Amino acid sequence: MCTFSGEFDVVPSEFELEARRFIVRDREIAFELSGSDDEGNFTIEGNVPLVALNTYASTKLPYHYHGWNDTYYADINIQIISIDNEHCRLTGEWKEGDDSWVFQGRLDPYRA
Repeated sequence: MCTFSGEFDVVPSEFELEARRFIVRDREIAFELSGSDDEGNFTIEGNVPLVALNTYASTKLPYHYHGWNDTYYADINIQIISIDNEHCRLTGEWKEGDDSWVFQGRLDPYRA
Protein backbone atom coordinates (compact mmCIF):
# COMPACT_ATOMS: atom_id res chain seq x y z
CA MET A 1 0.00 0.00 0.00
CA CYS A 2 1.30 3.45 -0.99
CA THR A 3 -0.23 6.83 -0.19
CA PHE A 4 0.23 9.89 -2.38
CA SER A 5 -1.04 13.46 -2.79
CA GLY A 6 -0.73 16.24 -5.34
CA GLU A 7 -2.39 18.24 -8.07
CA PHE A 8 -3.83 17.06 -11.38
CA ASP A 9 -3.92 18.75 -14.75
CA VAL A 10 -7.50 18.67 -16.09
CA VAL A 11 -8.44 18.86 -19.80
CA PRO A 12 -10.44 20.80 -20.71
CA SER A 13 -9.34 23.02 -17.84
CA GLU A 14 -12.82 23.85 -16.54
CA PHE A 15 -11.97 22.97 -12.93
CA GLU A 16 -9.06 22.36 -10.58
CA LEU A 17 -8.51 18.97 -8.97
CA GLU A 18 -6.17 17.82 -6.21
CA ALA A 19 -5.58 14.50 -4.48
CA ARG A 20 -5.54 15.10 -0.74
CA ARG A 21 -5.02 11.37 -0.25
CA PHE A 22 -4.60 8.77 -2.96
CA ILE A 23 -4.06 5.28 -1.53
CA VAL A 24 -3.10 2.51 -3.94
CA ARG A 25 -3.85 -0.98 -2.64
CA ASP A 26 -3.61 -4.37 -4.33
CA ARG A 27 -7.13 -4.41 -5.78
CA GLU A 28 -8.46 -0.87 -5.29
CA ILE A 29 -7.66 2.79 -4.93
CA ALA A 30 -9.11 4.79 -2.04
CA PHE A 31 -9.04 8.54 -2.45
CA GLU A 32 -10.09 11.93 -1.21
CA LEU A 33 -10.06 14.55 -3.94
CA SER A 34 -10.88 18.23 -3.66
CA GLY A 35 -11.45 20.75 -6.38
CA SER A 36 -13.03 23.97 -7.45
CA ASP A 37 -14.96 25.26 -10.43
CA ASP A 38 -17.34 28.10 -11.24
CA GLU A 39 -19.86 26.70 -8.74
CA GLY A 40 -17.41 26.64 -5.81
CA ASN A 41 -15.27 24.15 -3.89
CA PHE A 42 -16.14 20.45 -3.84
CA THR A 43 -14.95 17.18 -2.32
CA ILE A 44 -15.27 13.64 -3.62
CA GLU A 45 -14.03 10.52 -1.85
CA GLY A 46 -14.46 6.84 -2.42
CA ASN A 47 -12.96 3.62 -3.66
CA VAL A 48 -12.41 2.50 -7.21
CA PRO A 49 -11.84 -1.23 -7.69
CA LEU A 50 -9.35 -2.82 -10.06
CA VAL A 51 -11.20 -3.76 -13.27
CA ALA A 52 -8.27 -4.62 -15.57
CA LEU A 53 -4.48 -4.50 -15.50
CA ASN A 54 -3.53 -1.13 -13.88
CA THR A 55 -7.09 0.16 -14.50
CA TYR A 56 -9.57 1.12 -11.79
CA ALA A 57 -13.15 2.32 -12.25
CA SER A 58 -16.32 3.16 -10.37
CA THR A 59 -19.64 4.73 -11.30
CA LYS A 60 -21.90 7.17 -9.52
CA LEU A 61 -19.47 8.33 -6.85
CA PRO A 62 -21.15 11.10 -4.84
CA TYR A 63 -19.56 14.50 -4.40
CA HIS A 64 -20.63 17.67 -2.64
CA TYR A 65 -19.98 21.37 -2.94
CA HIS A 66 -19.02 22.95 0.36
CA GLY A 67 -22.04 24.68 1.90
CA TRP A 68 -24.54 22.97 -0.41
CA ASN A 69 -26.94 20.17 0.49
CA ASP A 70 -27.19 18.80 -3.06
CA THR A 71 -25.38 15.62 -4.08
CA TYR A 72 -23.83 15.21 -7.51
CA TYR A 73 -22.40 12.05 -9.07
CA ALA A 74 -19.35 11.28 -11.19
CA ASP A 75 -17.93 8.20 -12.86
CA ILE A 76 -14.20 7.89 -12.25
CA ASN A 77 -11.75 5.81 -14.30
CA ILE A 78 -8.06 5.73 -13.39
CA GLN A 79 -5.08 4.12 -15.10
CA ILE A 80 -1.80 3.85 -13.21
CA ILE A 81 1.07 4.54 -15.59
CA SER A 82 3.87 3.97 -13.10
CA ILE A 83 4.20 3.67 -9.35
CA ASP A 84 7.06 3.37 -6.89
CA ASN A 85 7.85 4.72 -3.42
CA GLU A 86 8.64 8.17 -4.85
CA HIS A 87 5.81 8.91 -7.30
CA CYS A 88 2.57 7.70 -8.80
CA ARG A 89 1.95 8.74 -12.40
CA LEU A 90 -1.60 8.31 -13.60
CA THR A 91 -4.24 9.41 -16.01
CA GLY A 92 -7.95 9.37 -15.41
CA GLU A 93 -11.36 10.35 -16.66
CA TRP A 94 -14.13 12.16 -14.77
CA LYS A 95 -17.53 11.65 -16.41
CA GLU A 96 -20.88 13.25 -15.71
CA GLY A 97 -23.61 12.38 -18.18
CA ASP A 98 -22.34 13.23 -21.66
CA ASP A 99 -19.51 15.43 -20.34
CA SER A 100 -16.04 14.12 -19.58
CA TRP A 101 -12.69 15.51 -18.51
CA VAL A 102 -9.27 13.89 -18.55
CA PHE A 103 -7.03 14.40 -15.54
CA GLN A 104 -3.41 13.41 -15.15
CA GLY A 105 -0.64 13.94 -12.71
CA ARG A 106 2.48 12.83 -10.95
CA LEU A 107 1.65 12.48 -7.28
CA ASP A 108 4.21 12.63 -4.49
CA PRO A 109 4.28 10.60 -1.26
CA TYR A 110 1.65 11.80 1.21
CA ARG A 111 2.88 13.94 4.09
CA ALA A 112 0.52 14.76 6.97
